[in-house]
Order: sequence, then structure tokens, then C-alpha cells
Amino acid sequence: VCREASRACRAFMGTIVAPDATTRTEGDLLLVSISLPSLRKAGELDLQLAPDRLELTAPGYHLVQPLAQRVRDSEATAKFDKKKRVLTVTLPIVSLDDSNAEGEAEAAAAAAAEVEAAEAAKAASDAHLLRAEKEEEAAEAAVRAAGERLEAARSALLKAQQAQQAAADRRSAARAKAAEVRSKASSQGRTGTAAASAATGAAAGAFRGVAEDAGGDQAERTEKANATALQAGEGLAAAGGARPLPGWISWRQDLAAVAFIMEVPGIVESSLCVSVQPRQLRVAFRASAGEALRDYVAELALAGEVLTAEVRHHVAELNMMLVLAKREGVMWDRLQPPTDAGG
Repeated sequence: VCREASRACRAFMGTIVAPDATTRTEGDLLLVSISLPSLRKAGELDLQLAPDRLELTAPGYHLVQPLAQRVRDSEATAKFDKKKRVLTVTLPIVSLDDSNAEGEAEAAAAAAAEVEAAEAAKAASDAHLLRAEKEEEAAEAAVRAAGERLEAARSALLKAQQAQQAAADRRSAARAKAAEVRSKASSQGRTGTAAASAATGAAAGAFRGVAEDAGGDQAERTEKANATALQAGEGLAAAGGARPLPGWISWRQDLAAVAFIMEVPGIVESSLCVSVQPRQLRVAFRASAGEALRDYVAELALAGEVLTAEVRHHVAELNMMLVLAKREGVMWDRLQPPTDAGG
């Protein structure tokens, strides 16, 4: 009665004890008997088996029992004697042959796992090597493409520099020619109206080559036209055929047209405004002067009549030319009418 009361008290208080356990061998079986006096039914216990140990958990009990021999835990049986409150676990002992076979199976499984891991590692290494080769090929292709682009850029830069130098040489030659023409005109003094008309005709022809021809070197033709026009302007001024004009305007003529040269660099073509009446010309525009813009305006009375619908202009880097068609095919003896009766 005292023992039963003690067990009940321990169970009530939640005390965990290790039950008594004995082991014995019967043939090829290992029997483990565990005394569980306070256990009421087998459903309250939990039994875990392994080849080398036994673990039991029940209300008020916990036991971990090492086994002296290896067993086949998957073939074990257990029986609970309710009268004696004893659990008997029967476990087949692993024989030497079984143990060797089990060891060989484990070794074979381990070897197979090692082979599989090695094959996976080799596949990963091969894939990494293939990616590295592709990346190296892509890098080499990118380097080649970059080299080709660099070479093309160098070639384009060289051509641009050569073209720029050629344009500079042509401008220098045109300016030198213009200076020569001015020098000759100055030394010769006043010339006849016929000589001025001939020079003006050459200037007008040069302008038409610049304004109408879409092919060839535009800058070179513009410079040549400006040089010829400058020569004509000098001839006209020497012949007394021009009234005073703004310093940045010169003029030329032939039988069919009269041309005006605006010697202003950097003209903004979108700002150009030209108003033409039969005997009057008004021109206004803006030109860049460094970072700023400067306004230019000129209003001219004309000595002869022009056709208001036939106006052409051409804006170049250093100047602009404006051409008006004459109503009558005659040479004007002056650009503007006289300002007084004695004109």
C-alpha cells in the first residue's frame, strides 16, 4: 500500500524516474524487460528503437537503454503484461553475416554517394569552364569591336582634320586673292563704268555657282565668289557707281541682277527678314558675336526697279549674299538715287 501510494504521489507531483530494466539472450533474440508499476495501459507509453539502443517514455518514466548487441530494430516486438506491469521487448540479434552484409551495403551506398557527388562536381566544373570560355570569347569580341571602333574614329578624325585644313587653306587663298584685287584696284585709281560692269558680271556668275550648284565643295566656291565679288565692288567704288553703304555691305551688278554681300560672319539664317519694293530694299538679321547676338538692319533706296518676287539669298559661314532681279536689263550707274537735285 505504501509503495502504491508513493508511486501515485510521484505521478501526481510529476516526478520522472528511470524504470528498472533487465536484458537476457535467448538464442538469436535479445529480450529487454522493463518494470512499469504505475503504468495503467500500454497506450500511454512511447517506445523508440535503434540498432544499438532502446528509448522509452511514459507518464512518470523515461528510459534510455543501450543494447549490448546490435539488433534489427525494424523486426522487434513488444508485449505489456497488465498484471505484472512489465513491458517485454523482443529484438532479433544481428548475426555476423547480416552485420557484414549491412556494412557492405552501407559501404556500397557511401561509395555510390561519393561517385554521384563526384559526377555532380565534375558536371558543375564543366559548366563553369564552358561559361568561362564563352565569357572569354565575348570579352575578346568586345575588345576587337572596341579596337575597330577606335580605329574608325581615328580615321574619321584624321579626315575631318584634313578637310578642316583644306578649307582653311582655301579661305586663306581666297583672302589673299581678295587682298591682291584690292591692292590692284587701289593702285589703278578710278576705272571706267564698263570695267566695273565686267567685274560685276563675273561676281554675279560666281554667286550663281555658289547658290545653285548642290555638289562640290561649297565653302571653296563661296570663298571664290566672295573674292570675285570683292574685286567687282572695288571696281564699282572706283568708278563712282556706288553711294556710301554700311561698312559691312558691298554690291555688284550685271544686266540681269544686282547682288549685295553682307560681310558679317555667323549670320543666323532663321532670323533673316528681307522686304523688297520696286525701288527699296530692307534687310534685317541677327549674327553671333561670341556668346552674344547682334542685330543688323539696313534700308536702301534703289536707283532702278527690281522684281519683288525674284529674290534669292545664300548664307555662308563668313557672309551672306542677296540677289535681286532687275526689271529692265540695263546697267545702273549707281546703286542709290541722288539725295539732292544735283545728285
